[in-house]
Parts: sequence; structure tokens; C-alpha cells
Amino acid sequence: MSTYERSIISLIEPDFKTKTNTGGKLVLDEIAIEDSESKDAKDNSENGHNPNDFKNSARAGAFTPLIAINTMKFGDDEMHRMELDMDGKLPSISVTIDDVDNKFGLNAPIDGDVISLYLRPPDADNQKPIRMDFNIHSINSNPETRMYYIYGTIKIPEFFKEVSKSFPEGNSFDHLQDLCEETGLGFATNEESTDDKMTRLCALDTYETFVNDTVFTAYKNDDSFFDWYIDPYYYLCFVNINKQFSLEDKTEEVNISASIPLSGLQGQDDSNENNKGSLVLTNSTTMASKNVFIERYSLKNNSGATWLKNGYKRYAQWLNVGAKDIEYQQAFADPLTTPGAENDFILLKGRRSDVDFYKTQSKYKWMGKQSSILEKGNVHDNYCYSKVLNHQNIEEISKTILEVEISGMNFYLYKYMRIPVTIYESGNPKNEELMRGRNTALGESNKNTDEMNNSTMASLQGPLTPVSTDEEGTPTQKDQIKNEYLSGYYVIKGMKILYRPGEPIVTKLTLSRREWPIPPKNKDV
Repeated sequence: MSTYERSIISLIEPDFKTKTNTGGKLVLDEIAIEDSESKDAKDNSENGHNPNDFKNSARAGAFTPLIAINTMKFGDDEMHRMELDMDGKLPSISVTIDDVDNKFGLNAPIDGDVISLYLRPPDADNQKPIRMDFNIHSINSNPETRMYYIYGTIKIPEFFKEVSKSFPEGNSFDHLQDLCEETGLGFATNEESTDDKMTRLCALDTYETFVNDTVFTAYKNDDSFFDWYIDPYYYLCFVNINKQFSLEDKTEEVNISASIPLSGLQGQDDSNENNKGSLVLTNSTTMASKNVFIERYSLKNNSGATWLKNGYKRYAQWLNVGAKDIEYQQAFADPLTTPGAENDFILLKGRRSDVDFYKTQSKYKWMGKQSSILEKGNVHDNYCYSKVLNHQNIEEISKTILEVEISGMNFYLYKYMRIPVTIYESGNPKNEELMRGRNTALGESNKNTDEMNNSTMASLQGPLTPVSTDEEGTPTQKDQIKNEYLSGYYVIKGMKILYRPGEPIVTKLTLSRREWPIPPKNKDV
């Protein structure tokens, strides 16, 4: 078993309807594949064996997504594109089907039909598959080419209907758990409680809106800010994002898998496909055959747009309506930074040479009236302030991001996970001089990250041939120099699983970083 530990852990399990749990609140359509592996199936096939020479159960959802609508399933030749989007709060799916057999012409989806998705995990012994149903929002088509473009969002019947319900006095942490019990969703979090006790109402609104409003006003202390999302396993995840940012140097040991799965092919043993190693995303050529390999990456900077819209801090203003009087109150949210980062990292608060500029760029938000419980009212004492605290900090982590595309699927990754990344540049004299100069100027070495990365390389002795090896067969990194500026720890802000025709499934990640290493020329500025 893996020694991997999630920082966002489950407290309530999803309540699926099964043969043993007939009263489950979450119901998934049945999705099945043709039997080609049993003795009867082989006896009935040509020459007593499966002519395709593979196990459908092992290949289904691993090479291409298994997609079904009603009784219609779509093969490799029909699946033109698929995107499972987990960037937002609710998973969505976009599918492009080449209807070569005119299935839609005979059985087109109508009101209430769903898209069923199955994705097989690379490490099937330790991980659950992704099995989801989606409400179909729209279908567009081209009659001449028989191409169908389908879009849907996760199906949770109790989550989207409008209800009238009160949640007796309690904190947001407790109320979200109560909602999960009622809807059948699981509940996962990295928190233990919150300090925002109040009675909450869902007044003829959806639970989606109720959850959004509850988390938007959630408060624990001034060093916390919160977000939520539903993951592909039907857990409502309530996350204190500030806990996920840290300078701690830590990696997890997991089973690293082949980016192109070999299980199910004739003569291949599933046990040879996964190998123990550190969970580090990298573009090192020695990992080119594994599902931690970064095929491409792109650095994006939204800093200017973010601070022009939100300022470097925002003041919340409101009237606190007390039992005896009305008092004007004001509090500001200065985006949080990681403790210990101020000396060796760039804080995203304007130019380091202009230390006073960011202090003058403030925004103000009028919040209306607040009648807090402390004043015999009906909302918690930080109700107005928490809106600005949560909003301002969530916006801040979108300033500068690294988008990476990972070879294959990696089910150990999840939204708001803290993950180490190692980026290498092609070796040339200028790159080498730059990297060495940066390390010398910072007074740092590559020891920790290199040891971490080398331990991963050395531990992987999988069925695929490394890009290059030494005389003893150990993987090597020929002509690659580590980019100290881009390498380091990130938090996964968004995820997508993509399938394109003729290519393996890939995972696209949006990685967030609140502080960046100081380049040597700016070290003493």
C-alpha cells in the first residue's frame, strides 16, 4: 500500500445507492462493457480466444474515457474529444462524438438523460475509479459530419432543487456536514471547526447557493480563508486554503504509474506497471514515460489585473446595528503571506524597490448593515468582514500561476493539494551560468530537491525504457539544468482531464504560488 496521506480528509462518506444500500441518496446509471474475458465468452469467440488480445475490463477508461448515454456507448473511433473540468466548484464535462453509426439518429438524448463517465485509475489497487453522471445541459450538432458537441454538469438531484430549510444555531462547519447528510454527499476538509456560529436559512433557494453563501461568510480567524468544491468522488470539500501554503520541505511516497497504461495488453502483468517513488511533478526526461512527467508548461501573470481590480488590500465597511445604537465599523483585509517567506521570496505586493506603493492602493466595499449575535442580532460577529477576507485572499492566489500538462492520469492529485514541482531547462552554457549564478547569489544548493528527485528516479524501475541511462542502467538527466525560479512547491488551484483523438489521456493543472524566489540580481535591492 502507498504511504500517501491527503491533507484534505473525508469525515462523511457519499451515500450511493447499491445492492446492499438500497436507500442510498446518490444513484448512478448502470454502465457496463461487453464480456470478452469469461470462459463462456472465450469459448464463443473465434478459435476460443478474444481476437483483440486484451482485457476490456483493464483497458476501459484507461486508454480512452468510457462514455455512455442511456444504452449507447462510444468506442475509440467515435470519441473525438473529452474534457473533465474540475477548475470550478462543480465538475463539468464536454464531449465531442463522431457518430459514425448514427446512434443519435435512432436514439437521441432527451430531457432527463445523463452522460455517464468512467475513468480507470492507473494505481487500481490503491485508488478508486472516477465514476460520475452528468446532467446534459446542451447538445449541438453538425448533421453533415454527424459531430455532436455535448456539455453537462455533475448530477446531484438534491443539490439543485430549491428548498426552504433552517439550520439551527451552529457554525458553518457543522451546517455543511448537516447538508451533506441530507443530500448524500460526502464531506472532506482540512479543518476541525470554525468560529462563525449563527442560524442559517436556505429560503427557497438551492443548496448550491446556500453552500456558496455559507462558505463565502465562513470565518475561523484572521489567518484563515475558505473555499469549497465538489470533487469527482462526490465529496463536498471545505478547505482552509491558507493551511495549504507552507515552506515545509515534504514529499509523499506513492505508486508512480506509466503514462500510457499497459495493463490489459497480452502478456503484460498489472503488477509491473506501478513503482514506488516520490510524488514530484517534473519535466526531467528521465520521467518521460511516467504520469508525473510535465509535457508542457506555461507561466501566466495576472498580477496587474488583480491589484487594479482589488487593490493590495480592501476595506470592508458596514453599519453594526446593535440593541441600543447603530455604529459605523470598518476593517481591512490585507492578503495573507506564508510565514518565513519575507526574507528569501518575492511577496506579490508591488516592486521590492517601492515599498510604499502597495500601501496606497486600497479598495473599499460597502457591506450594508450587520446585526451580530454579540449585539443580540442574527449573524456571527465577523459576517461582513469574512466576505472581504475570503474574497481578497482567493483572488490573490490567482496573480501568478504555472499551467502544466501531465502525461497520463494521476489520481493522487487533487484540488488545493500542495505539490512539489521540478522544472529543468535544456543545457547550454548560458543556462548553466544563469542557474549557478542564481544558486550562489541565494546562498542555496540543489541538495534537497535533487536528492528528492534522484530518489524518485532511482526507485522507478518500470516496464518502460528510460530516455537515457548510464552504464549500469540508471536513468540520467543529460543536458538538463534545474530552473530554481520555477521549481518549488505549488498549490493545485484547478484540474482538467483531457482526451484528444490519437493521443493518451492527459491531466492539465493550474498551479498557484503566493511567493516567488528572488532572482540574484534583485537579492539585495
